[in-house]
Amino acid sequence: MKNNSSEISKIWFEKAENDLKTAHLLLKESGFPDTICYFSHQAVEKFLKGYLISKNVSPKRIHNLIVLSGEAEKYLPELKNCASEIASLNDYYIPSKYPVYPPVEYSKKDAEKALDDAETVTLAIKKNISF
Repeated sequence: MKNNSSEISKIWFEKAENDLKTAHLLLKESGFPDTICYFSHQAVEKFLKGYLISKNVSPKRIHNLIVLSGEAEKYLPELKNCASEIASLNDYYIPSKYPVYPPVEYSKKDAEKALDDAETVTLAIKKNISF
């Protein structure tokens, strides 16, 4: 990792914040629940990767939040407190992004929970970053 990890991590955090804002806007406008779940997953993935980069760790090129949070827990043990939220969000990646059979139907309640889970995890990370 280059010495500019602070700059790079900021870019990841900005992208993650955009994903959270998008999920909030979609929820407010009664958007598609699967898309809200997807953006909630994406926000957490980008926060985790940004956090790892801030610690001079090159994150794996994966989308598995459980694996990424396991790496981040080495520097941020408090993430263990978010294990259930991370596991729940991890389940959204494939069926919220790609067509699957049988189709998965997400409700507004599912979308609200996904966004709440994302907020919980990202808050735990935000409390431990400084710029």
